[in-house]
Amino acid sequence: MITNPRVEATRARILNAALDAFVLDGYTGASTDVIAAAAAASKQTVYKYFGDKEGLFRALISDVVDRVHDSIVRLDIDAYEDGEAVVRALARLLTDSVLDRRVQRFRRLVIAEAARFPDIGRAYYEGAFEHTLGRMADLLASASERGLLHIDEPRIAANQLAGLLLWIPSNRIMMTGRFDAISEAEVESGLESGVRVFLAAFRD
Repeated sequence: MITNPRVEATRARILNAALDAFVLDGYTGASTDVIAAAAAASKQTVYKYFGDKEGLFRALISDVVDRVHDSIVRLDIDAYEDGEAVVRALARLLTDSVLDRRVQRFRRLVIAEAARFPDIGRAYYEGAFEHTLGRMADLLASASERGLLHIDEPRIAANQLAGLLLWIPSNRIMMTGRFDAISEAEVESGLESGVRVFLAAFRD
């Protein structure tokens, strides 16, 4: 599929401006006029690309889900020769993608608007959570088949790894609304301890 760089750049600016507006003012309060101005685009361009405000909101889902999922999809565990290397690579990609500022801001937005748009909340959950965890489970199962890890229930193991890595940092950011609520050192320490606990359970 051939894409136009100018079109993609304009689309990205609109999505960034929309996220800022939706997070600041909520879905109802956000203005497409303000979004268009912030994106240095016309209101007609916004409607051309996204249809209406709801279409723009839904497009944000796909954008954020892709950010989380694509990094995991690209991981090639065949390049790793031991279980620790696999788990560390997976842990790094998952932590970096989920704690991405755009992802965290949109997650708060989806939760705030879930009652108004339950299908959007469901789509985000299925795309960003279920699909990503499914891919993680597939990677862990493959590592187990190669004898790098010993995992009987990959889906449960994927959930456990995600919890070890993200429970504290993601929820602290979500609850406080501040990205400086947890330091980079704390994130790294949590990643290291999460990897150690996971390997203690699933590596001989």
